[in-house]
Amino acid sequence: MTKADTHNQDQRSAEEVRNIVVINDKKFVAGLFWQQLSSPRGYMAEARGIGKLRNWDVVAIRRGTRIQAGFVSKKIGAMKGMYSLAASLAGQLGPSWLGAFALADGRFAVVAVQDNSIVPGYDVILNRDEALHKLRECANLFTFQEDQIFAPAEFQFAQREVDINELLKPKRLKADNKLKQLRFGLTGGELVTGLVLIAILIAAGVGFVQFQAYQKQKARERLIVIELARQAELKRLNENTKQKQSMQALAHPWASLPSALDFATNCWGVISTAPLNIGGWVADSATCDAKGVTFQYKRTVEGTTVQAFIREASGQFLDLPQFGVQSTVATVRRDLKAPFTGDVAVENVDIVLTELTTLFQSVGIAAPFAEKKIEVPIPPPIPGQPPASAPQPDWSEFSFDYETDELPQKFAEVIVHKNGVRIRQIIVKLNDEDATLKFKVSGDIYAKL
Repeated sequence: MTKADTHNQDQRSAEEVRNIVVINDKKFVAGLFWQQLSSPRGYMAEARGIGKLRNWDVVAIRRGTRIQAGFVSKKIGAMKGMYSLAASLAGQLGPSWLGAFALADGRFAVVAVQDNSIVPGYDVILNRDEALHKLRECANLFTFQEDQIFAPAEFQFAQREVDINELLKPKRLKADNKLKQLRFGLTGGELVTGLVLIAILIAAGVGFVQFQAYQKQKARERLIVIELARQAELKRLNENTKQKQSMQALAHPWASLPSALDFATNCWGVISTAPLNIGGWVADSATCDAKGVTFQYKRTVEGTTVQAFIREASGQFLDLPQFGVQSTVATVRRDLKAPFTGDVAVENVDIVLTELTTLFQSVGIAAPFAEKKIEVPIPPPIPGQPPASAPQPDWSEFSFDYETDELPQKFAEVIVHKNGVRIRQIIVKLNDEDATLKFKVSGDIYAKL
């Protein structure tokens, strides 16, 4: 075993000791990364996507006011079938509470629940000083009733103590609080494929013929999947455009985007209806892009709390607020809906760049154009045919960025006849000193070669 292997094993052992405890002969895991899930029906698929992105392979699902997922990696020793410590405690002491629980090894488990949801970052096992600091930190961020706070008497922090061994007796544990595996080994299809390949090797010549047939069938299946995806994309395009589009429209990226004017108008329509102050938190900026409109609010007044912001923001945005470092910045989202233009004809590249350069120069902005490399996907191979080469695009693409004090729709109204101009992102920043708005606009220009 190399020094690196030994170091990695020692590191894993330390993580396992810190995050996994045995209570009543059952193993419990702390330190999960808790996140709200937005899909009530497809929450496991959503959890798998998040786990794949962050390299997490074990999850605990908790259904409270909202569905939560607690993620962890097997690298720290967490395994399917162990219990989530926070999830096992969360449903036993009420909808909102804060607690520190003494463990047999002298450490303390600190867990917080607010409105039936586990508070991210408060599913930890710490030493005495760290646990007391964590309790104070959470009590400053959230409001709890006195009888909703639990801690050992030695902390001199709460009126009563709760025995974690009593709470986590086997008869009180629920199967729903067990960890589940997000990623598995071979799927049924992969296992069948492996058996088929083994049969091919054994059958030698006959197997080779069967293997070729199998490969062709898989290629046909891939073509079917790709075609179904294209059909779905075309359906989405037609649902968002005024005129029916052909399959050829999918080759042109501008067809599935709103016009600059529609994007700017709808963006401002969403931003202008958002409150400037929520529970004492002041609007700082807003960003419109393909994902929707994201707002940022700043905590600028002493005494304002995370809980007040969550309460007043309730029902006004798509999901629960996300809080940044030290919980002084809150992020919330709204939908942005604008119709697509469809496969409109775009202008010659020389004409459109000349006119837009003139437009920017007339208002004192240097022409901010940069040509972008266009990557057209290679079509899938047809069974029995040599692989195709990537088709050459018949258009060029340029990006632009500029800043202004004027509403972006004014720019969009001037270039409304330019079919190939699209706004990709608008960032609105509020100047605290004079309450003026600053706009940063990014977009793309599509033009014929």
